[in-house]
Amino acid sequence: SDTHGRLMGNNQRECIKLFPSEAEFNGNDKVWRFPTAGGVSELELKYYKLHSTMDEAQNPLEGRTVTGIFIVDEAQTLPMKVLEHAADRSRGQSIDLNGVTHHTKILLNGRPGAIDWWVKAVEELGGRVWRPMTADNPHNGPHYIRNIYMTRERRVADCLTKGTPMPVEGAIYDCLRDEAWPTGNIVEGWRYDHGAPVELGIDFGRRTPAVVWIQPCVIDGLEVDVIFDAWGDNEKLTRDIVAAIRDPWHRRWSDRDELYGVRRGQVLDLHPDFDGVWRVDVAATDPAGNAKDAKSGKTDIDLLRRRPGQDPDGLGGGLGCRVAFTTNADRVPVHAGITRLQGLMDPGLGHRRLLITCELWERGMNAQAGARTLARSLLTYSWEHADRKSRSGRDHDSTHHCDALRYWCINRRWGPPSKAPPGLAFGLGIGRDSAGLPSN
Repeated sequence: SDTHGRLMGNNQRECIKLFPSEAEFNGNDKVWRFPTAGGVSELELKYYKLHSTMDEAQNPLEGRTVTGIFIVDEAQTLPMKVLEHAADRSRGQSIDLNGVTHHTKILLNGRPGAIDWWVKAVEELGGRVWRPMTADNPHNGPHYIRNIYMTRERRVADCLTKGTPMPVEGAIYDCLRDEAWPTGNIVEGWRYDHGAPVELGIDFGRRTPAVVWIQPCVIDGLEVDVIFDAWGDNEKLTRDIVAAIRDPWHRRWSDRDELYGVRRGQVLDLHPDFDGVWRVDVAATDPAGNAKDAKSGKTDIDLLRRRPGQDPDGLGGGLGCRVAFTTNADRVPVHAGITRLQGLMDPGLGHRRLLITCELWERGMNAQAGARTLARSLLTYSWEHADRKSRSGRDHDSTHHCDALRYWCINRRWGPPSKAPPGLAFGLGIGRDSAGLPSN
């Protein structure tokens, strides 16, 4: 299970109810032993917690080979690493009284949520998925279901009884609605305009970068900002960020020959020294990217500013665009940036300005288990993760895309909305640009 309290509370109570009276429990080892026709069977109770990557070689599942069934409870609270570690320990076999050999089976139990990594992982591995629902249980009377709806929020009650996704507790961007604009934040049928500027939000992470592409445009007479592409990966450096920005087809959209009205192999960028597909006018980045590397003396921002093909030291070429970031004097608190970004998603009064293309949203939701995507990050990013980020700088998997959006918002949408047409409001000026925003 995920915590010691739940292990010795919920799980232990079930063991006491199910096991015969002759079963014995060793409290020191947390092992149940009970006699069977073939000898003695054991059930060991473990809770899974990784305090840091250093614990990976000493995770709580080490030291025992499972020969029967490996049960992972409360999977929705655990990282995908638990499945890898469970598979490592499930190497044994068992033989029943009839002499039939059985391979170890892994059973993952979890409550449905916004992102069910364990469901996708089981499906990708060819396993079986059961979706039991409380509403279908004939042993529950009508009063039981009614009481759940009387005492719980409706979305929580629907999850408990009908198997719908459980809302993330403390979700920050629950104001974002995965419905068609203007009632929601998903735009359908959007087409890329190679004559309009494109702005990037970049979070360098700790070799876990994320990038979002935003193009300001006008839809039905209303100014909006459309997120039309996103990328995130692990163990990547600045040269990998540049490569991902310049080549969306091989890196993200390899299954498509046409996207937003642009065909594969078609180059529409207006800048003569940049051979990428999407143009890049300005990149808003993590201010931590301005820290110098101890060996090269260069910063990540220095590398982004380089012109494409300019590689005097083997560190790779750049984007050749203006890079915006906050300095210590004008740095914006995490919570303040989040609040401003929430206002772009749903201002309360007025139209939703920050939109996501239908293609990008669906790609993010349908990605492989464990993949970091913009859609998953927006659905799972919580105040707990934001507080941890502001206190210690530690990141959750959901923070990187959300941080990239926040850097873009701080550098490109801080202050009153521009009254100029989008194509004129975002020039490549020096000092302060035409939207009245600081340039760095």
